[in-house]
Amino acid sequence: MGEPTLEGLLALDVSDPSTPVKVSQLKQGFAPVVAANGNAVYTAAENIRLLNASDPAHLTLSASVASSAYAPNLKVVGSVLIASSNDGLHAYNAGLAGNLALLGSYPGTGISLMAAGDQRVFVGNGPGFTDLEVVDLRAPAVLRRADIRSTGRSLMDIFGKGDRVFSISANALQIWDTTLGPEVVVNLPNLQVFRDNAGDVIVRWPSTFADFVLYSSIDLNPPWQLVTANPGLDGLNFSVTNRFPAGTSKFYRLSK
Repeated sequence: MGEPTLEGLLALDVSDPSTPVKVSQLKQGFAPVVAANGNAVYTAAENIRLLNASDPAHLTLSASVASSAYAPNLKVVGSVLIASSNDGLHAYNAGLAGNLALLGSYPGTGISLMAAGDQRVFVGNGPGFTDLEVVDLRAPAVLRRADIRSTGRSLMDIFGKGDRVFSISANALQIWDTTLGPEVVVNLPNLQVFRDNAGDVIVRWPSTFADFVLYSSIDLNPPWQLVTANPGLDGLNFSVTNRFPAGTSKFYRLSK
């Protein structure tokens, strides 16, 4: 299942591989990149889309996010969807319940070669795609380079297996063992959201995280809007008061 065409996405029954049978088709424009994880199917072109394939005969769109640049590759590693693009890697919550919430990003230029490993992805990068980088996914909010190898050759393709990556160039197949090193301990602020007796929404976080700013959205999809109200100091916490009608909802996040 998950065959891209110029007219959208085809769901195919391949229980008999010699005779694939078309089950359904979702006409959503050309989607040249497809990845799947259980009943969650992802496509990418200008946008990254999450499709629900619980009923293959009726593919439905669950979420869509605008990618900052064309995404030529998608990989699912555990509970994380990784999209490579012209400006680096972007990590999203995977699965139908994840709703494509952005977790973190890793800068890069023109990353088109990417392979999945154990708690990591491998990318071809550098001038002429001669470098192999290992990006640690254990803390998706702070994607970081864990290892880098110079192959000395222009890479044509790469494949990952566990902690090992296979690189293919015009005249060589190379096998590299990689390491992640110690796990990064991520210290993130605790964001509290509640209504006071007057019905106002109070958003509070520790004042030790002064380099974070507050964003809000009416749903979990971009765009997130900067909350322009200046936070006040309430004891050991920053605090922002928001007013909007009862019965409506809003989501908040902190970001550097």
